[in-house]
Amino acid sequence: LCADHDVPLVVIEHRDDMDTISELEKSISKVRRRMTITKKGDDAFEGTNLAQVLGTWNVLSIVLMGLNTGACVKLTAISANRLGYGVRISPALVADAEQEYEGTALELFRERGFLHFGALSSLFEQ
Repeated sequence: LCADHDVPLVVIEHRDDMDTISELEKSISKVRRRMTITKKGDDAFEGTNLAQVLGTWNVLSIVLMGLNTGACVKLTAISANRLGYGVRISPALVADAEQEYEGTALELFRERGFLHFGALSSLFEQ
């Protein structure tokens, strides 16, 4: 979707985890404006240059996806919102091994107006 809509893509990888899987790498390589940032903790803004990169691309809102909804996605969403970015999250793009954590995070996203239930392509509409 990012390549189709010329939307910049920042891949966030955790320093101690595995690299992005090859299936995603193929799709990522098609995106013209892309960057990979390595983080040390759960919040992608903490200790990284993510805000600077987003500023360079004049990004006003972000779409988050991830596999650790209860920690990484949640803390990154909270920081993004605190920094003034609009935040959009589709339940189809997040997951967590612990259903309890995922449910709690999704409830927080709903309360803050971050959840998006429309077609994935509409995530990029202003």
